[in-house]
This record gives sequence, C-alpha cells and structure tokens, in this order.
Amino acid sequence: MKQWLIALYLALSIAPISKAGEASHLELIGFSKNGAYVAFDQFGILDGMKFPYIITSFVSVNNNRLEAEIKSVFDVRSAAISQVRAKTKAQVAAAMKKYGIVSGNQGRFIGITPPRVLSTASLFFALDRTYGLSIDTKPAVDETGLCSQLQKPELLIVKLTVDGTTRDLQRDTRLPGSRDCAYGYELRSAHLYGRSLAVFVTYENKAFDLVAALARGFEVPESRWMVVTGLL
Repeated sequence: MKQWLIALYLALSIAPISKAGEASHLELIGFSKNGAYVAFDQFGILDGMKFPYIITSFVSVNNNRLEAEIKSVFDVRSAAISQVRAKTKAQVAAAMKKYGIVSGNQGRFIGITPPRVLSTASLFFALDRTYGLSIDTKPAVDETGLCSQLQKPELLIVKLTVDGTTRDLQRDTRLPGSRDCAYGYELRSAHLYGRSLAVFVTYENKAFDLVAALARGFEVPESRWMVVTGLL
C-alpha cells in the first residue's frame, strides 16, 4: 500500500541502509557544469566474503541513462575504501573528464525522509513551483529463476507531478541484470542543479531462499542505490 510522507530539507545521511544483510553507502560526486551528467559512488563490504567494494556510476540526466559504471573490489578483508578507490583511480578520472563532472558540484539538496522511514512519495519546492515525487511498483518476471519465492522482483515506476500534470521519470518494462531480483524501492534523497534533477532510490536485491543462496554463493539480500534523473 502506498504511503505518503512529506519531509522537506532534512539533513542527508549517508550511513548505510540497515534493513538488509549488506548495505551500500552513498556519496554524490557531483553534476557536470552544464548539468547534463551526474556521478555518484556507492561502496561497502560484500556480505560473506567481507571484501570492500566501490561502484562509480555516470548517468545522463536528460536521458535517465547509465553511461558508464566502474567497479572495484579489493580481495583483502581489512582493506580500506581508499585502497579500493586507488585501483580504478585512473579510470574514474578519465570518465570524470569525459562527462565533465565537477567534484563537489552537488546542487541543492532536497530532503525526502529520515533514514529507516519508508517513503514512496514527497514534495519539494523549486523554480517557484511545488513538485511531487512518487514511486510505485509492478510485479516483474523472474528471468533468472533464482529470485526468492518469498520476495518477488518488482519493476520501478518514478513519477514527477507539477501543476496537476504527472509524467514518468522512469517506468521499467524489464529489470536490468544489475537489478535482477530487486524489490522494496524507497525514495531516499534528491539533488537539484539548475533544472537537472537526480533522485536517489534504494532497493533490496538478491535472493534469500536456500536454492538461490546456493546458486549465488550464500549471499543474503543487499541494499543498493540507484539514481533516477530528469529535467524540471
């Protein structure tokens, strides 16, 4: 059932999401100077193996399209995130230059909800208007056959409303491989740079029944971040 919670200008917490066995931290790197692209990191410790990892994503704002994703895993349990970053430093720097990302150019933070509070809708003020954000889900096909029987995968729908008119920022028709068993989507935060909007959403992924756990190396559900973008 859809829950409507409104929270404006709340401090962003980048603490890990605590609802799953393993959860990512979020770090927004910034927008490009022209607002056409946005980049962010998510990082944490892989459940089971306990290896630290970091994933840097570069997204086209107008197209809501992932342009590049650079992944790094350090196969030493005690390694610091800084060591993991060092492995792909040159790749990330090249992508930052390619997409014109300005580190620290985060725009204006738009609060959604405090951590650990489910949020599927929110309001924010920008450009002398009140905008509404909402998310909804639809059942997805388990194309891998490895998702949990208890938690079926879900398609994500993100809508933006202004002046009584609603349009889709994202409407999944099928799940990409990176979200093959995704469910439990929540609005967490958003940033606005000029007319460029980046909405950060968390979701659960991976299966937790015995068959799927065996197939996936005894992984438990993981909380991950994604961004949905568009122009106001």
